[in-house]
Amino acid sequence: MIKALQPIFFIITFLLVANAYGQKTVQLKQEVIIFRPLYFHVDEVIDERKNTERIGSINAGDKTEAIVMDKMLSSSLRDFIKRNVHQSNQNQPIDIHIVKVNFNITKKGNVWIEDAEIVFAFYAGERKLIEYSGKSQKQTEEDPMVFVQEFMVKALENDLKRFDTWWQQNKEKVPVSSEVKVILTIGKTINKPNSIVYNKERLLTISDFEGTPEPNQVEMAATLSGVGMESSGETRNGQIVLNVVLTPYFSKSGSWYKKGGSNPKVLEHERTHFSITALSACETARQIRATTFSQTDYETKLKEILKKGSEAANMEQAKFDEESNHGTILDIEEQWEKKIRDEINRSECY
Repeated sequence: MIKALQPIFFIITFLLVANAYGQKTVQLKQEVIIFRPLYFHVDEVIDERKNTERIGSINAGDKTEAIVMDKMLSSSLRDFIKRNVHQSNQNQPIDIHIVKVNFNITKKGNVWIEDAEIVFAFYAGERKLIEYSGKSQKQTEEDPMVFVQEFMVKALENDLKRFDTWWQQNKEKVPVSSEVKVILTIGKTINKPNSIVYNKERLLTISDFEGTPEPNQVEMAATLSGVGMESSGETRNGQIVLNVVLTPYFSKSGSWYKKGGSNPKVLEHERTHFSITALSACETARQIRATTFSQTDYETKLKEILKKGSEAANMEQAKFDEESNHGTILDIEEQWEKKIRDEINRSECY
């Protein structure tokens, strides 16, 4: 039988040294507490206070002294945790930020009136997860520095325990990973009205062209098509997962036929334009799959890839019209049609 190790934590006690510089110095000592973080480990302690040298003041009559650590508070806590907290580095690394530490101790007669406030924030990388604040007050005729010891220990112990419970409940909901996972699919349906989603088995017909012809255009027909992008995200196991759908579509209301243009050659030319759009969606999908995204840049990168894909598609459409003279140079037209058809058949998208 394997026995579980007893978790060990160390109570912080203080050695108080009075000196001639108007301050009282506190040095951390060690005593055992039974506590072990089960779901995280403390990786770093960062002091974000403006004044990192003092942790409070003690006032007795006309004499005021600063309360300071024997070294920087962040270093004291960091070294203590590193040496004495039983924790697994396999768990999520978490940074503790010291937001506020203030002990205000005043003597009235024989009584020390003591007020304290400590605020610790817990971070995963640059992401702030949660902040805990603790306040306490005490009156005593004994050594006032005992209160400093007791409250510092209690705040640290309580916040570590509270965060361990919080992290257990929320760790899969918080995107701590900087990398964004993108799952991409080619859409089969679209919410745009009067639109047809590309399907190589569903060829365009003349009746699909419902738009009004533009009178100044010399072409017999025109195809308006594009690639729509929709995305939705969720957090899974601490990572943002983005579902991106690229949908090549044909606009029925934006595409038109002139009288006299209703013949198979013109129709095949327009079908090829739509197939070029479909291939551009496939290339855009390939570019997205080959790109690494982070929480700070995924929106910008996706928009840029879609923009470049649209520009490349427009250039290909113009090249097709230019080389075939809008389908009137029959041998060039047939070469283009075969090329695009073969690419569609080789594509894994359709």
